[in-house]
Amino acid sequence: MAFTPKTLAPSSIGAGSDAPNILTYSTSADTKILVAAADYFLPSYDSLKANDVVVAVCSTGLMILRVLVSSSTTVTTELLETTTA
Repeated sequence: MAFTPKTLAPSSIGAGSDAPNILTYSTSADTKILVAAADYFLPSYDSLKANDVVVAVCSTGLMILRVLVSSSTTVTTELLETTTA
């Protein structure tokens, strides 16, 4: 299954400041490995910036990712924490 931008939701934490934003993402079809892969979030690159945090609920559990790079050509993340389903 592909990334669905409408299920990436920003929170008000960090919004409108230089602080990192915290976003949530949910997918019942994609695994943690797929969601953590480079460029998974590329369709929403303009909603992400370096050091933003994404809390992702995936088909195989929950994980917390930090955005390392977000540009029109790549979005890479770093796994900070994970759980099992």
